[in-house]
Amino acid sequence: MQRTDTCHQAATERHNKDRHPLARLWLHLLCWQDLANQRRELGSLDARSLRDIGVDRVDAQRESQRPFWDRPKR
Repeated sequence: MQRTDTCHQAATERHNKDRHPLARLWLHLLCWQDLANQRRELGSLDARSLRDIGVDRVDAQRESQRPFWDRPKR
């Protein structure tokens, strides 16, 4: 969960000129990896788990098939 928080922080500070370009790139790579892992896990949930979080199978599949660079808007 910490990385997700870091990704949100990095996304909100992406225009911060004080951050080194390689540090910004590294944060983006970590966020993309985290998002890809979350989508893979979502795609592997069973029907009961999906019901628990209020997501149907079609929406879960659609979300899990999105490319890693396609971040949801906040």
